[in-house]
This record gives sequence, C-alpha cells and structure tokens, in this order.
Amino acid sequence: MRLAAFRNRVRKGAGEHPEFVNKWNSKKRFLQAFVRTDGQLGVAYDVATIGGLNAANFADVLAWWNSQLAELADFFKEELNLPDAKADKPKS
Repeated sequence: MRLAAFRNRVRKGAGEHPEFVNKWNSKKRFLQAFVRTDGQLGVAYDVATIGGLNAANFADVLAWWNSQLAELADFFKEELNLPDAKADKPKS
C-alpha cells in the first residue's frame, strides 16, 4: 500500500497526558495524537496514495493538514486555558 504520512511534534509541557490525547482522538479521526516514548506529544495524518495523487488532490491534502493543525491549536487553547496568540499581536 502506498501511504504519505505527515507528522509533527508539539513542544514538551503542553498536553502530553493520555487523558488529553484521548479527548482529542475521541473527537477526531484523521489527525491522530499520541504520546511518544520520550513523553513528547505527536500528531500524525496518514494519506493513502493508491492510484496516485494529482496536484489538486495533494493541495487539498495540505489544506486539510493545515486545517487540522489549526483545530489542534484551538483545542490546546481551550483545554489548557492558553492565551490567544492573535489577541497579543499589535494591530497594524
């Protein structure tokens, strides 16, 4: 089977508890979170490429990956009571 995998690690100290990961995974199917053996939180998004993946479909995959990472950031803010980074930026 052909598969493309997108993976990312999150800075240690933010949500690397099984309860946090399970809460995310219980609501999300495509971007799965996990705690690595070193205790760091990771996320993965696997994409099947059987039959090929044209440029338009790959662009959609990248858009979905970015969308899911944004949702994960929102989840962190809500669950860990983190400040909204956008609110701290000066208005131009």
